[in-house]
Amino acid sequence: MNGLIDYAGLFPPASLPLDKAISEYIYYKKSEYSYIVSRFVVPVASVENLKSIYQEINGGNISLSVILPEMEFAVKSERNISKSIKDLDAILKENSFIEASSFEIKLPRNLSAENQEKLLKQFQKIITKIKKLPDNSLIFFEPYVLGDNWKTNIDIACEVISQTREHSGFKLRTGGVTQDAFPHTDILAYAI
Repeated sequence: MNGLIDYAGLFPPASLPLDKAISEYIYYKKSEYSYIVSRFVVPVASVENLKSIYQEINGGNISLSVILPEMEFAVKSERNISKSIKDLDAILKENSFIEASSFEIKLPRNLSAENQEKLLKQFQKIITKIKKLPDNSLIFFEPYVLGDNWKTNIDIACEVISQTREHSGFKLRTGGVTQDAFPHTDILAYAI
């Protein structure tokens, strides 16, 4: 059970402001249940603000799960992801107390056999960039499972991840703040 839960206080249902979420995270990390709390989940765009707030409150090390921009089959998307990783690399090099131990990225909504090879190439580019970061990070790819294409999305994501498995994994979103954000149990069973 050690490190089982990543703290996602910035996201619904809590939706806390960054300073409050960091305070809550530090509280949980110092509580009797600290063994179960792992990384602080943060969008890559918020890491710059996080560093000064975290130093003021705590001054110790922090392990992050960084949310990258959503993946799309477009050059602009690839550039956004590359720029985010490059900017994060600069922050990590300047701030040794920050560790980016994992990354999360949502995959395009409509995967198909036709775009599977392109997806693999994008995975490989992203993984290559992340492997160059100071930390030994993992990246978790999240297929979209709430639409009609859920089975194809899961199959293709798993196939591509299996080809890059050394530094990547599968993430399945299992809920949200509204009922329609919860995948059907058939989808969960299929993914598992």
